Amino acid sequence: MESWPEFFAAAPKDQVEAITAAAVRKLVSQLGDAPATVTSTIPSSERAIGAEEVGLLLGMAPRTVLEKVACRADFPMRLTVRPATWVVGEVLAWRDANRAGRQARPRQRQRHNPHRGG
Repeated sequence: MESWPEFFAAAPKDQVEAITAAAVRKLVSQLGDAPATVTSTIPSSERAIGAEEVGLLLGMAPRTVLEKVACRADFPMRLTVRPATWVVGEVLAWRDANRAGRQARPRQRQRHNPHRGG
């Protein structure tokens, strides 16, 4: 009996492509909704989120998250560096702990400056 490398080396190219394509189609059909099934079993608090989603949770731009917040010692540890991801439950707990007891600072009104032309 031939090994797979020997078979593919001896077989015509179009036959190898047809076998490969059929194998890929079979694998895809077997997988079906596997990725959706896998992610649906992960609790929402344990899912990974990126800087954009963290920014939405914290009310700031993704760049600000990366440059000003993620580098803080008390911020949750990254799961991955590139792209940067964190566990959503840890980010929410950090957000809630850092907002506890804080009053929102009122914005200062812009004063009209007649010398600035406006």
